[in-house]
Amino acid sequence: IRRMMVYLTGGIGTGKSTGLSMFADLGARIVSADVIVHELLAQPELQAVIATTLGLEDASSRENIAKRGFSDPAALRALESLVHPLVAEEIDALRRDFPANDVLIYEVPLPPTAGTGERVITVEAPLDVRRQRLQQRGMSATDIDARIAVQESPAEYKRDATYVIENDGSEEHLHNQVERVWEVLQREIGRAHV
Repeated sequence: IRRMMVYLTGGIGTGKSTGLSMFADLGARIVSADVIVHELLAQPELQAVIATTLGLEDASSRENIAKRGFSDPAALRALESLVHPLVAEEIDALRRDFPANDVLIYEVPLPPTAGTGERVITVEAPLDVRRQRLQQRGMSATDIDARIAVQESPAEYKRDATYVIENDGSEEHLHNQVERVWEVLQREIGRAHV
């Protein structure tokens, strides 16, 4: 394998974004679906379409969009049908353009379907730990419940995982696991560990 697409996934509050930044510190090329979505939602043209589709007066606020989407399954499906194809286009372009002998780690919120030669890393954490992290981010219990309710079960996230990282301890514990997985990925693409 001369280049590799690796999906990094896990439920909200599991710590996958922290894991992603650790992979970046180790030299991985990274991209986050959430960052792509942020950039897309900043486009006035898309905001206008979302406002019309979801019946919102103001779609310039991610908070307004999220509240509407996570409180109404039909609105969430409509939003996903608008945004997911645009994200997929961005990722297809990245997949085509990233260099040989490289690993691209792509953080995604949903369990992905990996293609040939691709890998999936799932970050896991106990539900009480996830809730605590989300409360520390300032989310209300109602918002936390709504977001967790629309996500897949931990078993679904693990189903197609090549590697599972347990993020139930310290950041050092997480970093050690990230480092071990990174070393394996480096060997798989034929790069010696630096």
